[in-house]
Amino acid sequence: MPLDGISDVNDIDGVSDAEGRTVPVANDGTYSDTISGAAIDAAGMLIMLDTRGKRILDLAVSGTSEADYVLEASPDGDNWHGPFDSWTGETQILETYRIGARYVRIRVKTAAAGGSTASGFMEVS
Repeated sequence: MPLDGISDVNDIDGVSDAEGRTVPVANDGTYSDTISGAAIDAAGMLIMLDTRGKRILDLAVSGTSEADYVLEASPDGDNWHGPFDSWTGETQILETYRIGARYVRIRVKTAAAGGSTASGFMEVS
């Protein structure tokens, strides 16, 4: 088990050396997830991210129509708590948070008009 108790094998990335061999390298940088053209005309999860113990969360969402969103946190990815933050009738969200949860997600709480979409990202560092 790693000394920090929260890292896992997903924290190891592979790179190729000069001779084409894969060499393991610890990823101590950032983790992110992105969406492009995701439907927001129904309630439900938009983006979920495993923070892997990182503490700074950057969040950006740009929708084609207004919708209501909630940011939630979870210690295990199954039991969600919150809302950590919420937005009503927004088309643009751009926020930075200091977090302590292993998982975070943004959900559409109240859907936008039919055919509406959103693009955006969550990134932790």
